[in-house]
Amino acid sequence: MYNEQISEKLNEVISNKKNVDGNTEEGYYNKITAPLVALEDYLREQMQAITSKQISIIINKLKSDEEISDSDLTLIRLWLVGDAESYVQIENDYNGWLQELNRLFEVIEQLSGQELSLENMYKLSGVSRDAIRVMGDIIFFKQQQERINKFENALKNIDSKNKLTVAKILNQKLDSDQM
Repeated sequence: MYNEQISEKLNEVISNKKNVDGNTEEGYYNKITAPLVALEDYLREQMQAITSKQISIIINKLKSDEEISDSDLTLIRLWLVGDAESYVQIENDYNGWLQELNRLFEVIEQLSGQELSLENMYKLSGVSRDAIRVMGDIIFFKQQQERINKFENALKNIDSKNKLTVAKILNQKLDSDQM
């Protein structure tokens, strides 16, 4: 269904791929962002199209309090936290972010002991901005971990009430364009 669009966006990303460095201009990042966003959308839509019939069956099982198989749980996991699990597994700079944030806090502490001159205010502003950016990456990573943990905890002892909640969430995802 979306295979052609996925292939097109993959080709666009790969054909525009280049090794980036400090001299890479902002325009390149803007140019490559659009096909990456579209690729993610098409992949989600394709995964949803491939599995929507199975998910509908699982939703009915959940609503009627039937037993959920391991393969059902795998598909539920894909729909609810598959993106988060993949992100957490492939992210390889988390510890670097933590180290960078600690370094930035040290710089802020050093600057705080100096005169609040115009130059130091600019330095503090730049360091603060960088710390905010790094914390954004850390927060996003932690949110994805939390999504996974909540999912795991909700499915540990899945009862009738939890099944209805999961069914409702899956139904909302099935009815929307977001997986």
